[in-house]
Amino acid sequence: MTILSGCVFPVTKTIHAYGRVLDSKDKRPISDAHVSIEEFPDATVLTAKDGTFDIPEHSEWTIILPIPEDRIPITTIIVNAPGYETQSVHMHSKIPPILLKRK
Repeated sequence: MTILSGCVFPVTKTIHAYGRVLDSKDKRPISDAHVSIEEFPDATVLTAKDGTFDIPEHSEWTIILPIPEDRIPITTIIVNAPGYETQSVHMHSKIPPILLKRK
């Protein structure tokens, strides 16, 4: 039996992501783009006709080490659509429009 004391903390990691996916050249919305959260494989949606997406809140238990705030891992959003290059975006509190480049 292992006892964890003082060095690690069990916490719930919760994520909710929403934003918009646009063509990088003409800034038109990209519909039916596949948007997922790297750390939450079940958190996947397709963009709407206006390019918007809303991934509902997902939670999981995890154990973290006490580390400085500027070293906290950032969640990664992965976006791909037919005819476009896959884009990985590091998520902060607010996600700017995600721009996809044509292949």
